[in-house]
Amino acid sequence: MNKIDPKLKKKLVYATNEVKNFLAPVNDISEDDARKIIKRYTAAIEGNFLSWMGGASISARSIVSRFAADENLWVELKDDHPSMLRNFAKCCQAEPDSQDFQHVHNEVMKIRNLVGELSGLKNITLMATLENTSVAFIPWLVELAKKLGCKDLTYTDVHGEADIEHADQFLEALTDEQSLGYDNSEKDIDLTINLTLKLLKKSFVL
Repeated sequence: MNKIDPKLKKKLVYATNEVKNFLAPVNDISEDDARKIIKRYTAAIEGNFLSWMGGASISARSIVSRFAADENLWVELKDDHPSMLRNFAKCCQAEPDSQDFQHVHNEVMKIRNLVGELSGLKNITLMATLENTSVAFIPWLVELAKKLGCKDLTYTDVHGEADIEHADQFLEALTDEQSLGYDNSEKDIDLTINLTLKLLKKSFVL
């Protein structure tokens, strides 16, 4: 395993703690609000995550980064993770509608525009941030789903098991990607982490 830059790890630990701080206690969330959160998360992620991972794959300069993105993209496609998420939302009676898509629209568009720059550093940072912070929000989504009586936890089970490994994998990838001499790399990493946190906050905070 390649060395993980402790400064990058610190940034992603910070991001994960930020997510933990804005996730409301499940006992304080009504069933209606739990559905609203799952609707918004689904609207933000279901139709976008594959293309964002694809952007990371084609823009990464580092072989380590490209392998991480390609491997994750392969699993997402092979096991149809968008359908897993949709089935999860259905089971929670929380399929998104136009209001949910509109609610997250601005934050989603900022991420799409960032991915469209095809900066390997920014796109690997995006993936590293989502994979690392999911360690905080996936267990929280599980508890919201249980509150709603959802029995199909395939999506959260798969991501709960895999994302710890993927978090480290993308930290290693980001370390390698940054080492390739990007201009303003610290600024771009911080910008990407902050945009990702804003997307998650818009999805999870009522």
